[in-house]
Amino acid sequence: MTASRGTGHNDPSVFGLRNFFPAHATRRPNPRRTAISLKTIGTKHMSDTNTNAVVPRGKPFEKGNPGRRPGQPNKRTQFLNAIGQANAIGIISKTVECAKQGKPWAVQLVLERLYPPMRSRLVQFPLPPLNSLADIQDAIAAVLQGVAAGQLTIEEGDQLANILERHGKAINDAEIEARLKRLEDAELKRLP
Repeated sequence: MTASRGTGHNDPSVFGLRNFFPAHATRRPNPRRTAISLKTIGTKHMSDTNTNAVVPRGKPFEKGNPGRRPGQPNKRTQFLNAIGQANAIGIISKTVECAKQGKPWAVQLVLERLYPPMRSRLVQFPLPPLNSLADIQDAIAAVLQGVAAGQLTIEEGDQLANILERHGKAINDAEIEARLKRLEDAELKRLP
């Protein structure tokens, strides 16, 4: 097989695919065109004599018109809300009907709305006062006993133990800082 245009494996004419690829796919980008397009990115143009000149984007508002207020939905959202409100009962009844027919997507949709995923519950668990590292160790032991007794789930116990551990690290850091301060003060008193 002889190729009319080059013999490289990237040449589309080698495989008879000359018309399959668009012409721009085989060309390299023009560096001049790329440089020009980089100059005109954004709202400022490099070719302007005044470097602070800003080209306006779009049609400006009329004087006295502040535009759409923050938080106000745009026209598309308002239109979709109007359609949804007008057809909400029909959409819901059709989804429930499909769920009763056993269509899995409808069953999942209905169940997700009726029984949303459970979030973590409020845990009321008595803990001793947490003033020292020994108190933290006692509290972690109490959490472990609570998990063993079924007062807490394993996940709740794990989260509570992690919180206690972080609190213990904070107490430890405060104690180290206080010791360091005492040592520095003693060193300053000792120096003449």
